This record gives sequence, C-alpha cells and structure tokens, in this order.
Amino acid sequence: VSSPTATVAARVTPIPRGSGGKEPAESPVPEEPVRDAPAAPRLPAALTVGEKADVESGRPPREAGEGGGRPRFCFHAGPSKSTSVPFPCPGSALLAGFKLGWINHCFTISTQYPITKWKQDFRYFCKFIASQDKALLSEEEMERRCRSIIDEFLHINDYKEAVQCVTELEQGPQLHVFVRVGVESTLERSYITRDHMGQLFFQLVNTGALPKVHFFKGFAETLEVADDMAIDIPHIWLYLAELLNPMFRAGAISLREVFSEFSRHLLPVGRAGILFSEILHLLCKQMSHKKVGSLWGESSLSWAELLPEGEDVRDFIADHVTLLKGELSAEELSLRLEKLLIEDMAGDEQIFDWVEANLDESQMSSPAFLRALMTAVCKAAVKGESTSCRVDTTIIQKRLPVLLKYLNSDTERQLQALYALQALIVKLDQPPNLLRMFFDCLYDEDVISEDAFYKWETSKDPAEELGKGVALKSVTAFFTWLREAEEESEDN
Repeated sequence: VSSPTATVAARVTPIPRGSGGKEPAESPVPEEPVRDAPAAPRLPAALTVGEKADVESGRPPREAGEGGGRPRFCFHAGPSKSTSVPFPCPGSALLAGFKLGWINHCFTISTQYPITKWKQDFRYFCKFIASQDKALLSEEEMERRCRSIIDEFLHINDYKEAVQCVTELEQGPQLHVFVRVGVESTLERSYITRDHMGQLFFQLVNTGALPKVHFFKGFAETLEVADDMAIDIPHIWLYLAELLNPMFRAGAISLREVFSEFSRHLLPVGRAGILFSEILHLLCKQMSHKKVGSLWGESSLSWAELLPEGEDVRDFIADHVTLLKGELSAEELSLRLEKLLIEDMAGDEQIFDWVEANLDESQMSSPAFLRALMTAVCKAAVKGESTSCRVDTTIIQKRLPVLLKYLNSDTERQLQALYALQALIVKLDQPPNLLRMFFDCLYDEDVISEDAFYKWETSKDPAEELGKGVALKSVTAFFTWLREAEEESEDN
C-alpha cells in the first residue's frame, strides 16, 4: 500500500438503503484531502476522537445514511485503481483512511447486503488499518521469519499453528514474500512436501490470512525465472503445478484466474500450455475426468490461447495431454521413463515424484511399469556397441534405491524385471556375455533373489519364449556357479 505523493481530493457519496443501488442527487459532502503518510504511519491528530476509536476498536460507524441505512463504500488500497483490490468499509473508516493517506481511490455501491457481512468487512478493514500502523520488516528479515515458519510447519504439519504464525506477523503488504519463500523452499523436495505447502496456501487464503492478490504476486515471482530454472530443475512445471493443485481441489482459485494472473509470465516463454497440462493431469488423479472437464469448460480457455503462435495444437495435445485420456500404455510408460532416466538423468527423488504423480498404487506394481522401469535402468547401463557391449555397474548401483523400492523383494515382481532384461538383450541382438554381466551385478547388489533367477530359468511362459534359448545358454555358467555356491553354503 503506498500513500499518494500529492494531495488528492476525494469525493465520496453514500448510497442510502432502499435506493435500489442508484446514486441519489448530488449532495454536499465535504471533500477531505489525502495527506502524505510517512513510511511507518501513525494515527495523526487530524483524526477525531470518534474516528480514531472506530478504527482501533472495530465499532460500526457513527453516521447513518438517509432513511436510517448504513452507507457502504469500497476503496482501493494501492497506487492505482486498475491494479488494486477493493475492500468494503463504512463511512467513518473511509474518512479515516483518507486522512491517513492509505486510500487512493473510492467508489460507492449499494447497501443492500446482510448486516453480518457488513460487520465482517468492517472488522477486516480495521485489521488492515492496524497492520499499516506497524512498521514493516526489511525484506531480509521478512524472508528469515517466513523461512522459520515454513521449516517448522514442514516438520510438524500443523496447519492451524502455521496460519496463526503468519497472522501474527502483521505484515500485510509483504505477505507475498511468504508465498515466494514457500515455493522456493519446497520446489526441489518431495511431492508430499509440495502438496503440504500447497494445502497451507489454501488454508491461509481460505481463512483470510493471505489475500489472493499476495498469493498470486508471490507465486509469480518464481514464475518470472522458472524457464531459466528449468535448466537445473527439468520438471519444474510439474512441481509448480503440484504446489497450485490443492488450491484447485478446494475451489479456492479457478483456471481462468490462474491464466489471467500468470499469462504475462508464461506466454512470452511459451510455457502456459505446459503448466496447464500438468495441472489438469494432477486434477485427473484426484477427481473424475468429468469434473475436470467441467472445470476446463467453466474457464472458457482454449489450448490455442495457451500455446505460442504457430505451434500445432494437435501435436501439443498428443505430446502433453495424453495422460488426461486415462491409464498410460506400456509404450508410453517406457518412453517417459527412458526420458527421465536417460535423457534427463533425473535424480531418485524426481523419479519417485513422477511415479507418485502419474501412477496409482495398482499401476506401480503392474508388469507394464516394472518392465518399463527395468528396461530404462538397464538400457542406461549398457555401454559400447555390438560385440563390445558391457555393463556400467555404477549406473545400476546409482539406481538401486529406485529398483529396490518398486521390486520390493517380491519374487513375482523380480521375475517381470528379468523378462524385461531378456527382451532388452534380444533387442540389442544378444551381445555375448552381456546378460551374464547383468545377472552378476543384479545378484551381487541383491536386486534379484536366487528364487527369482531359478523361476526365470524354469519358466515355460509362451509369451516369454523369444530369445529364451540363447539367453539360457549365455548364463549357463552363472546358474552352475549359483547352485555350487548354494550347495557349499548348505554343507557349511
């Protein structure tokens, strides 16, 4: 909130109850000049005792409009009417705001609304006035306090306590800093952490502790540099969508609002379509496709207005919106996992996040997913060409957390992984000793158990016969060694 730098005359006309929302004939209302406010304003002597009491105590205004109705006004607290947010307030508080220099523009509206809402708005206005009377923290100190609140919240997940702490900051004009710090603090952490942060944003907006205008402003500060950050955080648009998602789930914001607030940051870099496709995909995981379709329809948005000029809408939908159609096919799973593990060289946390965001529990244990994962990991570990192929065991070791998490020491899951490895060897034209090198590494790292190896060896599944004979011959020595080691262990 900025005070005007020059004296501005403000003329405010109350509209009495029962007037039907129409302005009455012009009546003589004294004009009050706007006075410059200092950086940390205090209530000046220009306020009457009654006006000061109204502001400090939250009592309804003393004056009444014609016919006994309470006049209701709206003012804009900000440097310009076009960029500020209207707050309803009664006449005496409006007069006080002008004298303090905190109100730049005003207009009148009808008084036909519930008295309870009127009182609630007045109390909110008084809190706003009180927050202006408190000196603002420096940006550095504000960031430090915000980070402390966020760290504590992420540790104990107490939403009520976090909302209370933000409220007690009493730094209304700087609340966008809390949003920016919240986004920055969780952007590269787990999906669950980002979801918790997004839910906290919703709680703050829902309780009135965080005005939407500050939420959008703080989030936009990250969007301004998001395209540059994508170099180090390839899945940044997914992560940003995860932070926004709880607000959509609860109906706190709409797709149209997000486009209106963020388009100036997204359209110039051609990323509006990417962000919205990620948002829609996440919503499809948490509500019916029909509901998501309804939200999309209500927004009146089209993919054409989200994409850069000249980009083909059909191609974009085929590449980025396929997930909205339902469960991923085995081919789509393979392509996406190979991109993550081989092209993007994503870290384990990023892979976990992607899986959690795109697959449900049943899909995580499905043969299609397990085979796609095993193929991607092993494909990344193959070095050289043709007969000189070898296994880079460091790649397997690097991906141990991923393999162990999803194979989960389950023999049936491990068998699917071995089938995938067999198919990969066939696709590579069965380089000599390559399968044996994989078997040695997978056994040594406890990725595949002896039972799973034996089950693969004796399997007669017709669907897995391609290349099975050659594969068995290439690992004969491995099974001989495995049995000898087992017999020696039993003897000991």
